[in-house]
Amino acid sequence: MKRNLTQFKHWRTVVAFCSAFFLLNAPLPDVIGISFVNSIKAQIRVEPAFPAVADNITLTYDATLGNATLNTTSPVYIHTGVLTTTSANSSDWKYTKYPWTTNAADNVLTALGSAKHSISYNIQSYYGIPASGVTATKLALVFRSADGSKVGKTTANGDIFWDIWDGTTFDSKFVVPYQTPINVNVGDAIPIEVALSQVGNLQIRVDGSLVASGSGVTSKTYTIASALPGLHTVTLNANDGTTTLAAKTIQYYAAPSVTVQNPPAGYKVGATDNGDGTATFVLRAPGKSFVYCLGSFNNYAFDNTSLMKRSTDGNTFWLTVSGLTAGQNYLYQYFVGDAASSVRVADPYSRIVLDPTNDGFISSTIYPNLPTYPTGGKATGFLTIFEYGKTPYSWTAGNVRPNKSDLVIYELLVRDYTSKKSFQGVIDSLQYLKDLGINALEIMPVHEFEGNDSWGYNPDFYMSTDKAYGTRDKLKELIDLAHQKGIAVILDVAYNHVYSLAPICQMYWDAANQ
Repeated sequence: MKRNLTQFKHWRTVVAFCSAFFLLNAPLPDVIGISFVNSIKAQIRVEPAFPAVADNITLTYDATLGNATLNTTSPVYIHTGVLTTTSANSSDWKYTKYPWTTNAADNVLTALGSAKHSISYNIQSYYGIPASGVTATKLALVFRSADGSKVGKTTANGDIFWDIWDGTTFDSKFVVPYQTPINVNVGDAIPIEVALSQVGNLQIRVDGSLVASGSGVTSKTYTIASALPGLHTVTLNANDGTTTLAAKTIQYYAAPSVTVQNPPAGYKVGATDNGDGTATFVLRAPGKSFVYCLGSFNNYAFDNTSLMKRSTDGNTFWLTVSGLTAGQNYLYQYFVGDAASSVRVADPYSRIVLDPTNDGFISSTIYPNLPTYPTGGKATGFLTIFEYGKTPYSWTAGNVRPNKSDLVIYELLVRDYTSKKSFQGVIDSLQYLKDLGINALEIMPVHEFEGNDSWGYNPDFYMSTDKAYGTRDKLKELIDLAHQKGIAVILDVAYNHVYSLAPICQMYWDAANQ
């Protein structure tokens, strides 16, 4: 979802007549923090918890949770379909009940008060699923206002799903909380509710310690009486005497006490290579209570060594890490939050980011030696790649700055200009561009944008180049070689736009006013 940071409609800013490639390194503007709702409750609840396709269900939706855009809306309508074994992906809904704008008596929810709404129906007949030949696997749900202008989705603005039980498989799930991790205050009570698809035996553990169990049951509730500071894991183990299920887990986080201390004098926002085996990480996060710096240098551990200090004005968090080796790439991200909500984000000042969704489609020819994304749940979402002790690019050409009145500009989109769709492809054509008689090359935005295929006006990281076109050094080489031929380089940028995967968007997303 696009967020325009100015009062104006779409416009683009051209940083003109630049003689060398650079990116801003000034603090981002302060952003007023917003209030998030504690998500211990369930955004949706389906009864029975394991519905089969032939079952009658009651679905309850809590509009205060998720993206919370329908918090004060009534009536609320459901837009819904199912996923089946033939669905190509989570967007490939089957047997969708109605087109988006249809308002009918059987897709409006009943208001229950306190922003909760419910609807009851039989899965098979409601969607018109055939009695044979089709295997439905999930309910696919989106909630909306009558005119469709407000949409209720997950916290990450995704569609909401609930598993459809196959009627025979033994399975388990957490019913409350519905999403994880949850964020609480130290000392809060945390309700836990689990369910089994069939009668069985279960155990609930908190950080490995057994706290509740049941034999011959289909559900169990337990309340963590007093939340401890830090990140904690709740585990559900279950068996039916024959089958032992893989453990299911959720996590809760209670904000710790943070050391208040100003960062070193002359600090820079982002990651600073101190040149002595240490680096200082600085994040501006006004309105946030705590930040962890989780990286390959501390094994992504939630502990006091990764908890960042906070400046006396409460706006800046920082941490100095030691034991780093020159020439090595380190991965890291921030866990940012307060007692109400938390999010993992890469550094807004990343020079390079690791994208678990799109990097797999980038050829090693275009971007060689891309680090591997960490496994085992150590990280989620974007990571920053920090090239510690990196040898600076050696520029060979001087500045090229034609007079404004003499400019002959060629504008290009790297993706469309060359069949190689890369900086190297543009390098290969520099003589052709020179022969055209130009003296300035304007490149459409190359800062990290969503996906791998874009005009570039949907940026996520302003300081990072998009790896789909090549490495940062390859872009510098392009500029250097263009200068050798007397061609200035103009970088087209879009600093007035930010998109949903950008750190500043995720940290301060105002879902109610998107």
